[in-house]
Amino acid sequence: PLPVDDRTPSIGTLTFKDIDATNCHVAAAYIYGLPEKKIENVIFKNIKVSYAKDAKSGVAAMMLGCDESRRKGIVAANINKLQLTNVNIEGCEGKTIDSINVIETLEG
Repeated sequence: PLPVDDRTPSIGTLTFKDIDATNCHVAAAYIYGLPEKKIENVIFKNIKVSYAKDAKSGVAAMMLGCDESRRKGIVAANINKLQLTNVNIEGCEGKTIDSINVIETLEG
């Protein structure tokens, strides 16, 4: 973590809803806040993800130091509150929800 100052970005709420994603390859979602200034709230509602039969591995866009992966679920890091409602991820390899430094997770 870096010291927080007036240059540190602040993200309030990110909402993803009514998404039907098919033939995915790398991950259902990759949401990564800053350790020094967590994203306040991330909401996933009515989400359906399925992977391509021949899913190819890759890395998350705009993320340094990210390992190559394929068929990952939701990777959520450095978030205060993660809300999941009616989230269905089919064919994931590993954890459906991989949360790192998430303070509160609500599933419903």
